[in-house]
Amino acid sequence: MSKITIYPAFFSKYGEGKYQARFPDLNDMATDGEDFNDAYRMAVDLLAGHLSWMEKDGDEIPAPSAPDSLKPDPDEFLVMVSVDIENYHEKVVNRLVPQVVEIPFWATEWAKERNFDLSSLLTQAIKTEFEKQLNEF
Repeated sequence: MSKITIYPAFFSKYGEGKYQARFPDLNDMATDGEDFNDAYRMAVDLLAGHLSWMEKDGDEIPAPSAPDSLKPDPDEFLVMVSVDIENYHEKVVNRLVPQVVEIPFWATEWAKERNFDLSSLLTQAIKTEFEKQLNEF
């Protein structure tokens, strides 16, 4: 089940149509973009990535402020930025990344004879080893 998280961000225009976004609840963490839409996309990615890593590291995630409790600077306006952390994990953190690996010839032949997917086997072996290492701490 998806978990939508919404945080307030202050956006401001600067330069030749560029925009900056900052999150007051997250130590004024900021990003920018070539235009408003780009800045919003960058803000979504920054928020999702930051909250995802905080969650992974076991850090306490601050509650978002109520929009009416925030006072933007005169050149800023408030935008609510929503992210789906689970979706972010699936599409970004847990995505498969092509890698070149060298394995013994016999392993390749063994897999071909059995119509076996070596990529899946290697992925599962890495997950198993990763979980084993985590449990040792």
